[in-house]
Amino acid sequence: MAGLSLLFKRQMLIREIKRLKESGAVYFFGLSAFLAGLAMVLAHNVWQGEWWRIAITLIGWAAFLKGIFLIFFPENLLTGEQSLSEKLLRNKLFFVLIGIAAVVLGICLSCAAF
Repeated sequence: MAGLSLLFKRQMLIREIKRLKESGAVYFFGLSAFLAGLAMVLAHNVWQGEWWRIAITLIGWAAFLKGIFLIFFPENLLTGEQSLSEKLLRNKLFFVLIGIAAVVLGICLSCAAF
Protein backbone atom coordinates (compact mmCIF):
# COMPACT_ATOMS: atom_id res chain seq x y z
CA MET A 1 0.00 0.00 0.00
CA ALA A 2 2.82 2.40 0.81
CA GLY A 3 4.38 1.77 -2.60
CA LEU A 4 1.11 2.53 -4.37
CA SER A 5 0.71 5.76 -2.42
CA LEU A 6 4.22 6.78 -3.49
CA LEU A 7 3.24 6.19 -7.10
CA PHE A 8 -0.23 7.74 -7.14
CA LYS A 9 -0.44 10.23 -4.24
CA ARG A 10 2.89 12.04 -4.52
CA GLN A 11 1.58 15.57 -3.92
CA MET A 12 -0.38 14.50 -0.83
CA LEU A 13 2.69 12.77 0.59
CA ILE A 14 4.87 15.83 -0.04
CA ARG A 15 2.34 18.04 1.74
CA GLU A 16 2.13 15.66 4.73
CA ILE A 17 5.91 15.27 4.99
CA LYS A 18 6.34 19.06 5.07
CA ARG A 19 3.60 19.34 7.70
CA LEU A 20 5.26 16.69 9.88
CA LYS A 21 8.63 18.42 9.60
CA GLU A 22 7.09 21.65 10.85
CA SER A 23 5.22 19.99 13.72
CA GLY A 24 8.29 18.46 15.34
CA ALA A 25 6.97 14.91 15.08
CA VAL A 26 10.28 13.73 13.64
CA TYR A 27 11.53 12.57 17.04
CA PHE A 28 8.41 10.44 17.53
CA PHE A 29 8.79 8.82 14.11
CA GLY A 30 12.48 8.28 14.73
CA LEU A 31 11.71 6.56 18.02
CA SER A 32 9.02 4.45 16.35
CA ALA A 33 11.37 3.39 13.54
CA PHE A 34 14.12 2.65 16.06
CA LEU A 35 11.87 0.44 18.20
CA ALA A 36 10.33 -1.37 15.23
CA GLY A 37 13.76 -1.98 13.71
CA LEU A 38 15.19 -3.10 17.04
CA ALA A 39 12.34 -5.58 17.49
CA MET A 40 12.89 -6.97 13.99
CA VAL A 41 16.64 -7.24 14.45
CA LEU A 42 16.34 -8.96 17.82
CA ALA A 43 13.60 -11.36 16.70
CA HIS A 44 14.74 -12.01 13.14
CA ASN A 45 18.45 -11.46 12.55
CA VAL A 46 18.80 -14.15 9.85
CA TRP A 47 21.59 -13.89 7.28
CA GLN A 48 21.31 -17.35 5.71
CA GLY A 49 18.56 -19.26 3.97
CA GLU A 50 15.85 -18.04 1.63
CA TRP A 51 16.07 -14.58 0.09
CA TRP A 52 12.96 -13.35 1.87
CA ARG A 53 14.42 -14.08 5.31
CA ILE A 54 17.45 -11.97 4.45
CA ALA A 55 15.18 -9.22 3.02
CA ILE A 56 13.24 -9.04 6.30
CA THR A 57 16.51 -8.77 8.22
CA LEU A 58 17.71 -5.95 5.93
CA ILE A 59 14.41 -4.09 6.36
CA GLY A 60 14.79 -4.39 10.14
CA TRP A 61 18.32 -3.04 10.07
CA ALA A 62 17.28 -0.20 7.75
CA ALA A 63 14.46 0.80 10.12
CA PHE A 64 16.82 0.60 13.10
CA LEU A 65 19.44 2.83 11.45
CA LYS A 66 16.80 5.25 10.16
CA GLY A 67 15.44 5.60 13.69
CA ILE A 68 18.89 6.35 15.11
CA PHE A 69 19.51 8.90 12.37
CA LEU A 70 16.16 10.65 12.92
CA ILE A 71 16.60 10.76 16.70
CA PHE A 72 20.17 12.02 16.81
CA PHE A 73 20.64 13.90 13.53
CA PRO A 74 17.28 15.29 12.36
CA GLU A 75 18.79 18.63 11.37
CA ASN A 76 21.03 16.97 8.75
CA LEU A 77 17.99 15.51 7.08
CA LEU A 78 15.36 18.17 7.53
CA THR A 79 16.68 21.71 7.60
CA GLY A 80 17.46 24.08 4.75
CA GLU A 81 16.69 24.24 1.08
CA GLN A 82 19.62 21.96 0.28
CA SER A 83 18.64 19.29 2.83
CA LEU A 84 18.29 15.70 1.75
CA SER A 85 14.54 15.70 2.31
CA GLU A 86 14.01 18.80 0.14
CA LYS A 87 16.09 17.32 -2.68
CA LEU A 88 14.17 14.05 -2.56
CA LEU A 89 10.78 15.75 -2.37
CA ARG A 90 11.52 17.67 -5.58
CA ASN A 91 12.65 14.52 -7.43
CA LYS A 92 9.69 12.76 -9.10
CA LEU A 93 11.88 9.86 -10.25
CA PHE A 94 12.70 9.10 -6.59
CA PHE A 95 9.02 8.58 -5.80
CA VAL A 96 8.50 6.39 -8.86
CA LEU A 97 11.53 4.16 -8.21
CA ILE A 98 10.88 3.76 -4.48
CA GLY A 99 7.20 3.15 -5.16
CA ILE A 100 7.89 0.44 -7.72
CA ALA A 101 10.50 -1.18 -5.45
CA ALA A 102 8.06 -1.18 -2.52
CA VAL A 103 5.25 -2.72 -4.61
CA VAL A 104 7.53 -5.42 -6.05
CA LEU A 105 9.03 -6.24 -2.64
CA GLY A 106 5.57 -6.36 -1.08
CA ILE A 107 4.29 -8.75 -3.74
CA CYS A 108 7.37 -10.97 -3.47
CA LEU A 109 7.22 -11.13 0.33
CA SER A 110 3.48 -11.83 0.23
CA CYS A 111 4.01 -14.68 -2.23
CA ALA A 112 6.81 -16.11 -0.09
CA ALA A 113 4.64 -15.93 3.04
CA PHE A 114 1.68 -17.72 1.49
